Amino acid sequence: AVLAPLFGLSRSLEQAMCVRFLMGLLNGNQGVAKAYIGDAVTPKTEAAGFGMVAVCWGIGSVIGASAGGFLARPAVNMPRLFEGTIFHRHPYLLPCLTSSFLAILGLMLTQLFLPESGRAKKLRRSCDAVHPSPLAYVASARRC
Repeated sequence: AVLAPLFGLSRSLEQAMCVRFLMGLLNGNQGVAKAYIGDAVTPKTEAAGFGMVAVCWGIGSVIGASAGGFLARPAVNMPRLFEGTIFHRHPYLLPCLTSSFLAILGLMLTQLFLPESGRAKKLRRSCDAVHPSPLAYVASARRC
């Protein structure tokens, strides 16, 4: 969410490639989604849960690319709204800002509405009972 606007503000291919490299390097969404699904499903529903992640990922890739193409070059496609604005100088900034907004919205909705998985909740309860703080947990797990 932080680097996408920088990608839209890139003025050269080298800048765009560097920012895109950093975006890929710092992206861990699929691993987090699969870890949550692994904690939240039962062995009976595991295949359906992981299949749903793949389906949602594919649908998001199609819809995201289509929306990005629609929003690209707004000064050319919608001159009444965007002529002479920053979007005239940076024709790919609008789709990048939109993706950042949607990522931040997803983060907020996840924090508000996604329940903690059952396995993580049990683990946290057992650790809290034995170790009152994360530092105490780390100290007790020390080997030397």
